[in-house]
Amino acid sequence: MTFRPSPLAYALAVLVAWLACLAIAFDRAELLFIAVPLVLRLAQSLPPADADIGSFALASDGVAPSEGDAFTLTIDARLTAATGLVQVLPALPG
Repeated sequence: MTFRPSPLAYALAVLVAWLACLAIAFDRAELLFIAVPLVLRLAQSLPPADADIGSFALASDGVAPSEGDAFTLTIDARLTAATGLVQVLPALPG
């Protein structure tokens, strides 16, 4: 299982970087204070530690689908101490 930051995390990181650059360029400390809540939100979106993942399993309905077929994929994930949003994005074959 690999961690991928959400698009929101990327957008917040870019916004924080711009605020830091503008604060330095214009010598305005207020811009850094605006960035503090965004940095806190980014810190909440860090990946869960491997010790927090109790079990993780993927199961399909047993049918080998071909292109255009619908199938059921069951995801069973048990996290012991996860905080915040957890997204599971399986990498499916093309």
